[in-house]
Amino acid sequence: RYSGQQDIIVGTPIAGREHPDLENQIGLYLNTLAIRTIFENENNSFASLLDKEKNTLLSAYEHQMYPFDELVSKLNIKRDMSRSALFDVLV
Repeated sequence: RYSGQQDIIVGTPIAGREHPDLENQIGLYLNTLAIRTIFENENNSFASLLDKEKNTLLSAYEHQMYPFDELVSKLNIKRDMSRSALFDVLV
């Protein structure tokens, strides 16, 4: 509401350690999920928006091992190396 946008994408880092063999290894196994939210109704409560986002995030975790760079490549987005290809906010 604050931004006036109806369609936003926020990035969120996720630990890419799904495989049990990676649990004891040292190093950063990080991937980024791009979470898209479309505000369909201005009259929805904050609680209903949180519930919708919870379901979106839980569904997105199923795809956490999909490489972010491959996603950007398949979307055929022109890259600007001064910013992320899909989002401006990382939470």
